[in-house]
Amino acid sequence: MCTALLYCKPTMPGCVVFLVEPVGTIIYLHVGEEDGEWTRHEYDIGTQPLDPPIDGKDHEKVPICSIAAFQGKFYFNGDFESIGVLEFSPEPTFSSITITDPIIGGLGVVGMANVYLVESLDELYMVCQMYDSDMETIYDVTVYRMDFLKQQWCVAEDIGGHGDSYKKFALVDSPGPETDW
Repeated sequence: MCTALLYCKPTMPGCVVFLVEPVGTIIYLHVGEEDGEWTRHEYDIGTQPLDPPIDGKDHEKVPICSIAAFQGKFYFNGDFESIGVLEFSPEPTFSSITITDPIIGGLGVVGMANVYLVESLDELYMVCQMYDSDMETIYDVTVYRMDFLKQQWCVAEDIGGHGDSYKKFALVDSPGPETDW
């Protein structure tokens, strides 16, 4: 499954539209440029262990998973220790932000959660759906707002002033852990 994003209105100068393929490739277009060609870029943001190994391989490339556009950059794979950053200037440039005060136990008792990055009203949020030991039942949803000055996630009471209505959606209508949005 691919993810498609743009970080501004397509009529704005410097707008980039890009697709994230499942493993290791992004395809992007600088909207409004004369050549108007899509460019494929292979990326490597590290490896992660496979347990158990698959086809004799015990590691695989880290894919870009949860991603959100925010203030001209793309933020991805956010967790309580770091968050990836992708910007186009004009070529894709990858970096990361180390979280200065990580939240211990942020993924719940079991440590199994789906994590989604969300932009709302000029703020970047991380939503965590935490699963019970059966890995199917969502028992809690927490939301954190990124404080870029302090480089840390702060507990948020809502997303963009919408109270905790996100919890009703996340607890009732959410896909199971095996589903990729």
